[in-house]
Amino acid sequence: MRPLARAILGAMLATALFLPAPSRADRMPWNQEKVTAIAADMSRALERIRMALERDPEQASVVQERKRQGVLVDVRTLARLSEDLAARLKAGQGLDETRPVYGEIQQVRRQARDAGRNLFTPDATQVDIVAARGLLQRLEGFYEER
Repeated sequence: MRPLARAILGAMLATALFLPAPSRADRMPWNQEKVTAIAADMSRALERIRMALERDPEQASVVQERKRQGVLVDVRTLARLSEDLAARLKAGQGLDETRPVYGEIQQVRRQARDAGRNLFTPDATQVDIVAARGLLQRLEGFYEER
């Protein structure tokens, strides 16, 4: 694949994690076991993304490298927050107790979306980003009312 096409495809896939979820009519009934499993999976996916971004080579330009560093900070925060969410859920905290952490995850996700626009990411990282976004969409079904 040509470098320009690869960069464009990479940017499109990299933002997949940060796109808003499709709308839902109602929030799904709370299921502690399912939500806990989804949060744990999301925490692991975000940790893989964090590790991949940390070992990625520097970007070609100073501007792109600054963007990569900003996204890395956001992904580190997302990984920490998702780990905290998973731990709280595993400890038995429910919807009302974990909603603030979920809200922080969504806020940082939006920041990362804005910071990560047009940032090149390797194919393997893109796969993890898409997987993490899918898990976040599943969580949204339990937390969001549309």
